Amino acid sequence: MEHNYDIDSIIGLYLSGEADDQTVAQLNRWLDETPENKIYFQKVQAYWQNTELKVEPLHPELAYQKLKLRLSGEEKPGGRVVSLPSNLHNKNEKWYRYVGVAVVLLVCLGSALYFWSRPQEVLVEQEEIIPLLTKENPLGRKSMITLPDSSVVWLNASSKLTFPQKFVNNERIVQLEGEAFFEVAKDSLRPFIVKAGGVQSRVLGTSFNVRAYPGEHEVSVAVCTGKVEVSPADIAMEDSFVLMPAEMASYHKTRLIAQKSSFDLEMITGWKDGIIQFREATFYEVVEQLERWYGVEFVIYRKAPIKKGFNGRFKNQSLEVVLEGIGFASDFSYQIKGNKVIIR
Repeated sequence: MEHNYDIDSIIGLYLSGEADDQTVAQLNRWLDETPENKIYFQKVQAYWQNTELKVEPLHPELAYQKLKLRLSGEEKPGGRVVSLPSNLHNKNEKWYRYVGVAVVLLVCLGSALYFWSRPQEVLVEQEEIIPLLTKENPLGRKSMITLPDSSVVWLNASSKLTFPQKFVNNERIVQLEGEAFFEVAKDSLRPFIVKAGGVQSRVLGTSFNVRAYPGEHEVSVAVCTGKVEVSPADIAMEDSFVLMPAEMASYHKTRLIAQKSSFDLEMITGWKDGIIQFREATFYEVVEQLERWYGVEFVIYRKAPIKKGFNGRFKNQSLEVVLEGIGFASDFSYQIKGNKVIIR
């Protein structure tokens, strides 16, 4: 750690109780910069609390009296001896008192630096490393996951959710790739944050749907209950929204366009209840949805049979039933061989 000796003065003022609000704020900013800064501070603080040079609570007058005893030889220190030129005794008493404080602080901090340079047991307790868990669904599979805080997640097919084995600190953060519906357990002190496709959703307790498939150009967040704050995290946009029930935010990752709109609840969240729905869908949108839903691969030997857009709704139906309905409406035949669907 590259040492900054200016911080020693600030630490000394803080430990002696002489720091004002501005000094305390400066110390806190320095502590937040790196873990090494916290370790250094705790070592200095530990030495301060145990050293014989300390007077507690340290005050200029008390520090001056203690230093005078040391200089006169009336107090025999168990550690190092601090000496000042004798002519200082004849100087201004007020100035001398503050010199006393400064010397006490410098000796304490200098000793801490000495111990800092020696190999020793770290005084700070190491932060607990929390394992990350990943739940991933292949094509054709959906699942329900209960998180450590009792929040419930419905994870769609071809989707992946990463979350800690337990939530610590002051936030509950999960990473999503694909689509999921969240019912978040209320916790007013720890926001629940979903990071997906460069967009961050922040809530306290609510239910909402997030769709962020890697191959799609758009990321969407749709709120069913409660309130969600949505903002870009990794994409070059500045648009942030506060969403209420029945509102949805959409971010287009390539065109860098963001918008807020209303949405059809079943159209967006029906997938978790086994509902697959198409609205003016192109043939290739239908194929992509069915491949993901049923875990199959389409082999197409003809031009797209759907020209005007397909509308349809199916609930808990087999692939055969869905293909029969689409094939009848769009005039094409199909054949299923294993996990392949052949369109002729």
